[in-house]
Amino acid sequence: MSYIINLYSLISGFLTFIIKKKNSEESFQAFVKLHCFTNGVSSYFISLLHNFLSFFLNNPKKEKSLYDQNNLIKDQNVKKIVDTIKKDGYFRFENILDEGTCNNIIKYIDAINGFANRDKNLNVKLNDISPEFTFVNFHENDLLKNKDIQKIVMNDIFLKVCRKYFNTFPVITNVGIAVSYPNDEPKTEYAQLYHFDLDRIKWLKFFIYLTDVNLENGPHSYIEGTHKILSKPYEFIKRGYVRISDKEFFSKIDKKKERIITGKKGTILVGDTSAFHKGLNPVNGRRILLQVEYSNCLFGAKLDEVNLKREDFIDTEKNYRNIEKSKLFSRYNLVS
Repeated sequence: MSYIINLYSLISGFLTFIIKKKNSEESFQAFVKLHCFTNGVSSYFISLLHNFLSFFLNNPKKEKSLYDQNNLIKDQNVKKIVDTIKKDGYFRFENILDEGTCNNIIKYIDAINGFANRDKNLNVKLNDISPEFTFVNFHENDLLKNKDIQKIVMNDIFLKVCRKYFNTFPVITNVGIAVSYPNDEPKTEYAQLYHFDLDRIKWLKFFIYLTDVNLENGPHSYIEGTHKILSKPYEFIKRGYVRISDKEFFSKIDKKKERIITGKKGTILVGDTSAFHKGLNPVNGRRILLQVEYSNCLFGAKLDEVNLKREDFIDTEKNYRNIEKSKLFSRYNLVS
């Protein structure tokens, strides 16, 4: 009976979102519970419903290229990328982001305030932190003022991959930088134990290593194929958003499916993080990671309000009118 109530809450809440563009915690929790109960089947069908409604409600002509001269991300075979994600859950780009751009972004975040250990009241500088601070993030509105980050989030390759994977136009749902410092053991609050994400209906996360990452620096790791429906051990997924220790995790998961991704500065990954994944805890040196998340729609968990101003954008007069109309930036409050 409880799952019938959850189904009603999900469908009614989703339709309310489509009409009013507002999420409710009740419908989101119903979405999570049904996803876990059905091992992903319910999310698959709600995604199909979204795409069906989007076909009639969205105007494709509104989705224009937002930055025509954007060549930061080199041309890739979009079909190959999407086919690999569908099969394995992740894809590693053949080309990397150039070192100069990586260094420019690091120089930028070095000059602004971040916050430590997930506490937005603990303001810190990148190179001036106390030993007890092992994880640093930055505010999204500050990151999106950076011109290189703007070029990355608006680059055509990322958007084409999302468009083909979602079968609808993408929306940016998060832009973040995470700096991980050495610690003695994996921290659950820093996503350093295996888990899966479930804040939206369907999404992709693009990860860019802004520093060299070897086995000691906290590489990203995932379990191949666990993004597919009915792919996760029910003993794990029925718990919801819990983090799982390696000892317990690999008692049910074949370790041969584990993929640990090291790489030079500029290495680019894209993944459907409904797959089991984690970032290993660094034991030597820090890891700086840029993450851009695109989703097929904003239905799901509550998002923080982020204000962006006209003057913050590249080629303001040329792009801002398209940005205002675009689904891509619809998650943000655009202030003229």
